[in-house]
Parts: sequence; C-alpha cells; structure tokens
Amino acid sequence: MSIAKIIDHAIAVPPLDLYDINDQPKYEFFADVGYLMYTPYAYLAVYLFDKFKPKGLQITLYIFLMAVAGVLFERLAVYFHVFTYKGWTTLYSFPVYLGVATLHLIFSTFLVNYFKDLTTNRQDS
Repeated sequence: MSIAKIIDHAIAVPPLDLYDINDQPKYEFFADVGYLMYTPYAYLAVYLFDKFKPKGLQITLYIFLMAVAGVLFERLAVYFHVFTYKGWTTLYSFPVYLGVATLHLIFSTFLVNYFKDLTTNRQDS
C-alpha cells in the first residue's frame, strides 16, 4: 500500500499532475481509504500464485492475467471517480501492472523461500 501511495503521489502532483486521486485535486481523507483497495488485490495475487503454483510459461500468463485484472479494477475505480485522469489512461497502467506484478511475485516467492529455509534450518539444529 505504501509503494502505491508513493508512486501515485509522485505522478499525480505537479510537474506531472497526470490525475487526481478522488474527484478533487486537493487531499481528502477518502484518498487514504482508497489505498486499502490495493491490499486485497496483492493478497489475492500471492494466494492464487501459491495455490496454483504455475511453472514456466504459465507464470508469464499468470502475470499477464493479474495485470489485466489490475487494469479492469482501475477502470472500475475511474468509473467511481477514485481517479480522475488528466494526462493518464489505463493503457499506460498495463505495463506498470506487468512490472509491479512481476516484482511482487518475485518478492513474495523470496520471502516464502527464505522463511521455509529458516524453519528448515531451525529444525535441523
């Protein structure tokens, strides 16, 4: 949630000012509430990845589908005026979601493996 907030505020303020968060250009409390929408998306992405354990090209397809889901979710947010675009489109968001989903899965896989190794090493001692 913090990374999304930092990136959003970096490109949603001057000099870029590509969109407004909510329907006003000034800060609103509900802008912070809106960031809570990222948490279930991230959790679901990791959960489904762990459940289905894609391999090889399936991982690429999985990341592609998660990026599509992110764009669709963003379109829904635009419809409900969570974002008001000024120089941004969801077309720009797709490669961002591809990159974020990839990094997210790499990081979560690293954490799972790290703690699995840590637990294994403690049991061996």
